[in-house]
Amino acid sequence: MCAVLSSLAQAWGSGDADAYGALFTQDAAYTAYVDAYYQGRCDITEAHRALFSGFVKGTKLADSLLGIRFLGPDTALVTSRGDTYTAGKPGELTKVQTYTMVREADGQ
Repeated sequence: MCAVLSSLAQAWGSGDADAYGALFTQDAAYTAYVDAYYQGRCDITEAHRALFSGFVKGTKLADSLLGIRFLGPDTALVTSRGDTYTAGKPGELTKVQTYTMVREADGQ
């Protein structure tokens, strides 16, 4: 799970919408703090392609794990605190993210 969060931050920092979107399930739901809702991997990828070339271009993603709650052998609720930044990782992270992570049949 920590590797997934790290991969999300790495893809974000690279502005790589394809790598970012690939970390979500085909039927993922994504709710953003700016009143946006994306449904499915394709929608998440394309929305971030637009974001990475516009609004958040050149930003990085900071993330700090707050907790993991296992809901079963292949599902966990992961909560973290995060923020975007351009220079110098922020000391205080102002946003809270909640992820429902699942291990799919292929182990991903």
